[in-house]
Amino acid sequence: MKKKNINQEILIKKSIGLIKNQSNESLVYSPFNCINSWSPNHLGNIRLKAYLGLTSKIKYIYSIIKAILILGFVDKYFLFNKNKFKLKSKAVLFSWCKLDDFNKDGSFNDRYFRVNSKKTRMLTFFLISIDNKLPKTLDKNILIFSQISSRRNFNILRPIVFFIRHVMTFKSFYKKFYMFWNIDTIFSKELISIMRENRFLYQNDKYFLPYEAQNWQHAIYQEIKNEKQTAEVIGYLHSLPNALPTEYLYRYGAPDKIVVHGAGIKSLLINYLKWPKKRIDIQKSTRYLVSDKLEFNRKIFLPHSFSNHKIYLIKLEKFFKSCRKNSIPLLIVRNHPAPSSPKKSLQFENEINELIKKYMNIFDINSNVKLTVMIGATAAVVEGLERGCNIIHISNDEVFEVMEQNLWEGIKIKKIGEGIYEYKLFKKSYYIKLGIKNSLLKEYIKK
Repeated sequence: MKKKNINQEILIKKSIGLIKNQSNESLVYSPFNCINSWSPNHLGNIRLKAYLGLTSKIKYIYSIIKAILILGFVDKYFLFNKNKFKLKSKAVLFSWCKLDDFNKDGSFNDRYFRVNSKKTRMLTFFLISIDNKLPKTLDKNILIFSQISSRRNFNILRPIVFFIRHVMTFKSFYKKFYMFWNIDTIFSKELISIMRENRFLYQNDKYFLPYEAQNWQHAIYQEIKNEKQTAEVIGYLHSLPNALPTEYLYRYGAPDKIVVHGAGIKSLLINYLKWPKKRIDIQKSTRYLVSDKLEFNRKIFLPHSFSNHKIYLIKLEKFFKSCRKNSIPLLIVRNHPAPSSPKKSLQFENEINELIKKYMNIFDINSNVKLTVMIGATAAVVEGLERGCNIIHISNDEVFEVMEQNLWEGIKIKKIGEGIYEYKLFKKSYYIKLGIKNSLLKEYIKK
């Protein structure tokens, strides 16, 4: 299928077809059934493109082999702080953490629900370490799921060990072993194994997730519901979906309820992604607050991951060439806070800064124009618009990265060049109702 004949509605329908007849265990545990649109290296993304004929079979097979070999870098997992842990909670919050999310007093600041562990004693914080670095002091209502070592040393035997320990437990492994022999599946299975070793985690009535439709989140839902049918698992869609939100297709393993921060997101989930209306609640955002000082104006935002940054540079330069003298504010590059490749992102940032120096005559440091440039696949467009900025989007893949009017009815979308788009907001607060305070967790625990 040629790309020019594809639109996002077609891609969503094709994605629904890809997961329609899959087994429940593969819908929960396999990344091949999480049709991720924004990460070019994700197995679900590669599967969709291979199905559409947009990538070669050789690349598809290479990606499968690469996913297996990556397991050679994965160390054993363990649960930190369980010997000091004291259970007095009303609910469990599953979230991510890095070392710099912890304070000196041992408390944890959750960036998604905007709560502090010391001030939220009714919660058990079950945290997944991103950097595998552990704080010296820790609150007694915190558990951290981490690898034993933060160093990435390769061991060729590890993929084989994980195959025997986990992949062979799936009913269909003998036919489709490749769907489960990867980091997403193995991570999810290791996480569930740790939960089963600590049965006290099943004693709560409510469980919360910063929902991103990841395999481990669906695995947790299924595990909890199997053990305690009356428990309620609530997912908070803390970020805005990307332009093509196929990873959020409703599926087996989805939470009992999903909380969104705008009527536009609810409409998108129901009309295109097959979510039942009764499973969606609209609340003011807990993550995006009116009082936030994050400045979108005069910034160039880099994506989490990208394949070829040179193409983005060429298109960004075309945009700069189209600008008149002293017509736009001086722009500052803002790198992604957790890029998939920090080295590549830093190189990209440096090359953009060189480009800015080359076209200094188009910038006006005293300009009152509110402008933000966003590059690649990004979920930050709507927040930038809600905070009063005009958005210029530089894209390398107009089908997978750029918003389409039929899906995003509350946004005015205008093509101003090849791979260059301008966004403006039609409906204020349609996608994000900016919050006043971070009360979402407390409200749902009381219900």
